[in-house]
Amino acid sequence: GQERLAANTAAFNDAIKDLEPLLRRPEGKALLVKIKENRDKYVASCAKVAALLKDGNREEAGKLAYGETYKALHAFAADLRDMNDFQQKLFEEAGKHSNDTFQSARNQLIGLSLSAVLIGLAFAWWVTRSITIPINAAVGVAQTIAAGDLGAEIAINSNDETGQLLQAMQRMQGQLSQTVEQIRESAEAVSVASG
Repeated sequence: GQERLAANTAAFNDAIKDLEPLLRRPEGKALLVKIKENRDKYVASCAKVAALLKDGNREEAGKLAYGETYKALHAFAADLRDMNDFQQKLFEEAGKHSNDTFQSARNQLIGLSLSAVLIGLAFAWWVTRSITIPINAAVGVAQTIAAGDLGAEIAINSNDETGQLLQAMQRMQGQLSQTVEQIRESAEAVSVASG
């Protein structure tokens, strides 16, 4: 009996010692104080019962065991259940907080992803327009020249590849104009000479 009581008391003390540094909230600390008080009452009552048994006073030991000691044990067990419920509540709160943090991080990631997609789309639209507008202008100039209009003015607004293409078309237009003018002059000279 005495050895078992001592072993149980040591186990209670070790468990409480391990739990104490983990408690940060006032509610948990208050529960721990209550547990210690009721543990001390229970252990003291058990010691009284053991002393009565050692002295051979079984009847008095039985009354104490089923009275004061039993009540102290129930109070101690109730405090342990309250601490267990408190710890369960903390775990649930921590789980909810973790879930809330995950949801928030996920929503931020989705927002950033959508922003990146929108920025990418805007950039793609801008790049496409910066290419297609000058290319369409160059196509228009080429169609004008192909239609035989060598006098159309070619506007060059950039020095990039499209600007270089328009400059080349401008030189080609100038060369074609000179060639046509030379052919015209030669035809007039032939016409005058044969005439």
